[in-house]
Amino acid sequence: LDLSGNRYQPKRNLIHQFTNAYRYEYKEITPDLIPEIKKMEVKWFQENRTVEKEHLAVMGVLDDYFELNIEGGALLVDGDVIAYSF
Repeated sequence: LDLSGNRYQPKRNLIHQFTNAYRYEYKEITPDLIPEIKKMEVKWFQENRTVEKEHLAVMGVLDDYFELNIEGGALLVDGDVIAYSF
């Protein structure tokens, strides 16, 4: 990831702080990772109940993830999913 230029200095600082503070890994979404992503999504929704329709849509996509032929990945810190994208 190349964020060159002064404009992106704050973002580079945040990335640097994150990579120094956490043991992290990126994983492609696989069938065994779906339950962990759902667990994180439910926890996030319980803290942010203003986006119920989005939550329901995400859970529906995760239920049919491989049938929908979607690709994505998750960021894990110390083995726990903290973020995902598809």
